[in-house]
Amino acid sequence: MTFLPHVEKLFETYPDLELHIKRVLYDSACDDKKLKEIFWERFRIELKASLNPRRKKTITTNLIRGIEKITPYGDVICMAGYKMDYLGIRYENGK
Repeated sequence: MTFLPHVEKLFETYPDLELHIKRVLYDSACDDKKLKEIFWERFRIELKASLNPRRKKTITTNLIRGIEKITPYGDVICMAGYKMDYLGIRYENGK
């Protein structure tokens, strides 16, 4: 909740910014459903949390053919041991 007062102050000081900001990336402290709902209802801002690799484990099950694992940092490793390049994000699917 510490981020919310800063955003409110920012929009009080610079109200025109509110029209241009649609998505905000913050650290894992904002990864809270209630806080995300508050940001959406009040400002129509999608609040995103960055990946915290300390909370994640290497994914090794239910992967597509040819993929050995996904590291806690989000790196995709193929069966030959090579790191795959990141090509993009599908916002419409949330992936």
